[in-house]
Amino acid sequence: MVRRRGRLSVDEALEANLAFHFRLYRACDSPVLMPIIESLWLQSGALVRTAVAAFRPDGAISAYHFHNEIVDALERGDVARAKLALGEDIGRAFDLAREQLAEGAGA
Repeated sequence: MVRRRGRLSVDEALEANLAFHFRLYRACDSPVLMPIIESLWLQSGALVRTAVAAFRPDGAISAYHFHNEIVDALERGDVARAKLALGEDIGRAFDLAREQLAEGAGA
C-alpha cells in the first residue's frame, strides 16, 4: 500500500508521483516504452504540476486513492483492475488540470 505522509508540498507531491509512476513503468522492462513515456512526461509537466496542486489529500478522490488501488490490484494479481486504476489516476489528473485552467481563464 502507498503510505500517506501528511500534507506534502507541490514539489514533494510531484516527486512522489513521478517516483510511483516510473517504478510501475520500469517494471515492464521495455527499452522501447520508457523513452516514449519519458518524452510524454516531459511534455505534460506543466499540466501534471497543475493537477497535483489541485488534488486534495483529504478529498473524496485523491492521488493516494488511485495509487493505493493500483498497488492493491497488482498485489492481488488483478492486472486489468490495475490498468483501469492507472487510467483513472491519469484521467482524474487531467480533469483537475482542465478545471484549474478553466477557472484561471474565467478570472
